[in-house]
Amino acid sequence: MLFGWDVEKPEDKVVYIGEADNIYTRLVQHARDETKSFWTEAIAFSSRDDNLTKGHIKYLEFKMIKSAKQNNTYRISNKNEATESLLPEMAISDMETYFDNMKVVLPLLGHNLLSLPSENLKRHKMKYYKLETGQVKATGYQTNNGFVVLKGSQNSEGISPSLSEGYKNLRSNLVEKHIISEKGLIFVHDYEFSSPSAAAAVIVGYPINGRTCWKDAKGRTLKENEEAVLSDSIS
Repeated sequence: MLFGWDVEKPEDKVVYIGEADNIYTRLVQHARDETKSFWTEAIAFSSRDDNLTKGHIKYLEFKMIKSAKQNNTYRISNKNEATESLLPEMAISDMETYFDNMKVVLPLLGHNLLSLPSENLKRHKMKYYKLETGQVKATGYQTNNGFVVLKGSQNSEGISPSLSEGYKNLRSNLVEKHIISEKGLIFVHDYEFSSPSAAAAVIVGYPINGRTCWKDAKGRTLKENEEAVLSDSIS
């Protein structure tokens, strides 16, 4: 997996998913490929005892691309569609276990590529936070990489002139990608922002401190909960 950012839309995460017999050789090829100039980080999975065949690898590549396409946080830069390998039932079972292990390891490396944000919330029992102001009501949770706004959250209709051009472009981009509906301005998919403040600013349409506007079910802000955790760790 080659991870990076869209040059024209810096808030957009980009990933390329591929397979190779020789990873070093393939990385050198990608480094020379101008169409893949976006990537700044590479993550590779292999087999300790070289028992992964070409069929196994093709099966995993297909599974990864299929799963990643359901995650709206990343844009998949692959030009060609992967093909699913026909494997014996026992081999499929082994590769499904391998794939499940990849889904566990990748978030530890900073990428929730193979899981939907809602799946991460359920798995890790993360704390819900709400943002409510006027007609705007949004729900989300904090991650290691930023802040996920959940499907069904509302956006304000208006945008203040004080909102930065970057956030204005991001909001327009999310509408273009149908992550936010053009009519009603509702999130139709979960989306991970780079920070709680970025999520809040796009939602309300003006600059706002995400650490103080997102509140849990007991009315405590994200900032208060973070300070409480820090205080407990010190004591």
